[in-house]
Parts: sequence; structure tokens; C-alpha cells
Amino acid sequence: MKDYKMLKTTLIFSVMMFFMGCSEVKQVESPEQLINRVNEIYTEVAKAYPNEGELPPANRLDSLYCSSEWNRMLAVIDSIDSKLEGEMGFFDFDYWIMAQDYRDISADSVVVEKMNADSASVLIQLHNFNHVTPVRLEMVKENDLWMIDNFIDVSNDYNLKLNMKKYIEVDEAMIHTDSIGLHKNDGVVEVKLSADYPVKGSPLMVKALRKFIATTMGADSLLIDNRDSLLESARRYGYKQMMSLRKEMMYDNETDIPTYFISYDIKKETDCLRYVTYIVNYADYTGGAHGSAYSTGSTFTKKDGKCWEWNMLKDTKSNGFRQLMKEGVRDHFKMFEKQDITDEQLKDMLLIDEDVNHIPLPAWAPYLTYQGVAFAYQQYEIAPYGAGIISFIIPYEKIMPYLVPEIKAVIE
Repeated sequence: MKDYKMLKTTLIFSVMMFFMGCSEVKQVESPEQLINRVNEIYTEVAKAYPNEGELPPANRLDSLYCSSEWNRMLAVIDSIDSKLEGEMGFFDFDYWIMAQDYRDISADSVVVEKMNADSASVLIQLHNFNHVTPVRLEMVKENDLWMIDNFIDVSNDYNLKLNMKKYIEVDEAMIHTDSIGLHKNDGVVEVKLSADYPVKGSPLMVKALRKFIATTMGADSLLIDNRDSLLESARRYGYKQMMSLRKEMMYDNETDIPTYFISYDIKKETDCLRYVTYIVNYADYTGGAHGSAYSTGSTFTKKDGKCWEWNMLKDTKSNGFRQLMKEGVRDHFKMFEKQDITDEQLKDMLLIDEDVNHIPLPAWAPYLTYQGVAFAYQQYEIAPYGAGIISFIIPYEKIMPYLVPEIKAVIE
């Protein structure tokens, strides 16, 4: 009898717990309730844009009708954009109206595509001027209210939140720098140094780039974490170089030797999610009619800090690649001549013995840019001094077959 009573009590308790659990199951609202909520929101949107050219108060619609996650991301993007000087920033259109300008804003034809207790997808037809844009709203439930968590322009397949995440991800991977420099002239040798010195980013990349700056300038690599000591070490190295060259001139009984000059300007050129490119501009003067100069770049992949130069390319002796180089050189001269240039004319502009279909590769390595792979020939390398530095960019869609797999992987 005692066991029977205990079993009975256990069963009653289990049934009570079952019904208590059932009462906590979230109730899914009907699609009609969600449609009403979307119509309510866009009625307020239409009121917020009453007259052509009159913008609503900043962030009012977002704070009222968008999710906490959406507003958090907006705050992060606003913080990123506030650091840009003279640049537009992330948003180049108003996602509430899917345009930059507006007139007669309204939304209709609301269709619930999918829906559960906490999330839903709704398709609306957004009217602006006489144009209709299908917009998918991704909704979430917060404090018993449906809030917009994402805007998707269906007609252009543009997912706003996805691109916001990428924008934030790129900023987090950015290499932040300070400008450092040193300039000394004692009348015998002038040394001028400047660089974009990494101060924030992944420790791997900060170390790799500081070491690159030191090595390029000839500084002691043990001093990379002290910018002042790094610059002074590089100055001493450059000064010693120039003094050595001056002494050679003295051996030739030169009596009126001008001030020798050496300069390094190292700049961050391209900073992407997966790679960063630095440009080195070098110049010197050691007597004569004019000095010498060169410009080159180095690309570093952020996952490992590896430096990529000629090793980013393959099949560079192939006819296809050589044709790309010829057309790049031709494009450089076309910019100045402002007319088409034949192969014969191009040959006359160059200081090469080879056929223009086999122009020698540059002495300095290529590097990655936003638009494609950049190449540069230095003074006298393939053309007279007056031609300057012959440089051009081969777009990624053309040069992709000649990139090694590791570089293809970092290019979006």
C-alpha cells in the first residue's frame, strides 16, 4: 500500500509538471497580427517622410522599430565612420526608403514568408516616387513586439545586415597606424624618413609590419617597438651610406661636393580583411644632374604575416601573361599621348632590344591593390628618364589565372 501511494503521488506530480511546461510554451501569433505590425510600422515611416527632401530625425525609426542587435551594429558603424575624414562611410542610401531621395512613401502587399515564435520573414512592396522595390524584412520578437532585424533589397539581392557585418569585420581587421618621421640635415648629408607605423591590429601583423619598416630603412630590428629608437637607428644607417659614397667622390679629387640626400617614405596603401599592402617611396641624390628614385610595394597576408612579392604569381613567362604586361605598358603611355599606340610606336618609346611581346618584367615586385595587381618599372628600366616611373594595374578578372591559390583565396 505504501508503494502504491508513492507511485500515485509521483504520477500526479509528473502530470502537474507536464501541464506547467505546456503553459510556458511560447504562443505563435497569427500571420495577420504580424502583417498588422508591419503595416503599423510603415504607416509611421510614411509620416516620417512627409515632404520631398525633408529628412526624419536621425535614428528615430531605428530606435522605435528595429531590434537591439540592429541598433548595436548601427552604433558600431557610426563609430567607424566618425574616424573617416572626408569620406562617405558605409551608408550611401536610406534603407527605410531604399533610395537617396523620396516622394510619396508607402508600403503594401505584405506577405508573411515564414514565421515562428521569435522570428519571421516578411515581404513588402515599397513605393517611392513611381518606383516599387520588393523588400524582405527579417523580424525578431523583443519584449512581445515584432522588430525589424534586417532589410534586404530583393530586386538587387542586397542584404544590408550581411554587408554591415562585413564592414565591421574589415574594420576590426584593419591595421591602425601613426605617422612617424625624422628629418636631419647637417649640410653634408640630409636624411628624411617617414612611415605609417602600426599601433593597433593583430599582434602578428603589427610585429611583421614594424619589422618590414625597420628592415627597409636599414634600422636595427631589435628596436621595432620603440619608434624613436627605430628612426634614429635608420638615420644613422642612411647617413653612413651617404658618407661612404661621399668619400668615394673625394678619392676622385672632387672639391665641390653637394649635400647628399636619402629619403624613405613608407605608407600603408591598401588595407583589406585578409591582406595589407605597404608602398615604399625611395629617393636619393649623390651628385650629378639629378637624383634617383624608385617606388615599390609589398603585400602581407593577415592570417600569417607572410610577405608576397613575385611569389604571388605563376606562369609569368607564358605568352598570355606577357600580353597583359605589354598592354599595361601601352596603357601607361596612352594616358599621356591620349591616343591609341601601335606596337611599332610602343617599341620606339622603349629602351629594350626585345620584341614588345616580351617586355622584361620589372625589377621590383608587384603588389595587391583594391582594383588589381600593380606593377611599376623604375627610371631607365625600360624607358628614358623622361618617361618617369611606368606603372599600371592589371584588373583581377584578367590576372586571376596567373595568381597562386593562396593569393586567390584572399581576394574577394
